[in-house]
Amino acid sequence: MTVTQRRGLAIAAVPFLLALGACGGGGEAAAQDSPTDASVEDYCAALLDNSPLDSDNPDADAVNAWADKVIEVGTPADISGDARDGFEIFFGYFSDVDDVNAVDDAENAADVFGEEDGTKVESYLTEGFSLCADQMMEDMPDMPDMPEMPEVTP
Repeated sequence: MTVTQRRGLAIAAVPFLLALGACGGGGEAAAQDSPTDASVEDYCAALLDNSPLDSDNPDADAVNAWADKVIEVGTPADISGDARDGFEIFFGYFSDVDDVNAVDDAENAADVFGEEDGTKVESYLTEGFSLCADQMMEDMPDMPDMPEMPEVTP
């Protein structure tokens, strides 16, 4: 998978997560105490186990539990400082979300978290999901084989 494809996958997740993030909370203190030495495998397993988000009507308690699970695992050591700050802001928010059905017209993280924090959250969403791009591709259904094309002679 190319860097461009990885970035594309990460960026594709941003609008959905921002819309959900617009609904919540304030448990940033717990996220600040989150480990900073998680393996990429453990981090991605927790991050991508987002089954509470698969529903049309996600349950706030399930979203809180998902965020708490990601906070418990923490981030890999090589994540940048701004991305780590964004992780703390983002998952601190989700760990205390109370209305996951709120509708918000946020177009970027700054609309939800303010300019400075929004920049950090966007850094996290891009960098954090890029770490898991390979696993995200593995979890996607297989594409069907393309039929063979007949040879064309000029």
